[in-house]
Amino acid sequence: MLNLDKIIYTLEVLISGQKSYIRDVLGGAVKICSILGSAEAGPYAASSPGLGPGDPAATYTDFVFDTRTTLIEVIPLSSADDAGGGGGGNCPSPLGPGGTGLIAQTCLARFRNPLVRYVTGNIGSV
Repeated sequence: MLNLDKIIYTLEVLISGQKSYIRDVLGGAVKICSILGSAEAGPYAASSPGLGPGDPAATYTDFVFDTRTTLIEVIPLSSADDAGGGGGGNCPSPLGPGGTGLIAQTCLARFRNPLVRYVTGNIGSV
């Protein structure tokens, strides 16, 4: 018999219907965890029910990242049209708490080929 107690997925946030389906199939005790990352930036954030307050029926997911190695900012959605906020001299200011926009990452620990404000393509808010 197969017994799964934890699901780990990457990239996109699961919608509440997907979470509900997983719990229906695997049981309500299954932990649903996530890792955000990309080929360019590597893994940069994690989410787990034990990392913070979370509502299983929520339509969002809270992520934790290490501020010693990565700076995560949320920049305006319109920045996608401006070379991602990094290359063309246009460097948009990050949005304040509650603002929804593009997640931009700056790697603070990579010495070879460092990333400078890489726009991940994900949408989020602080």
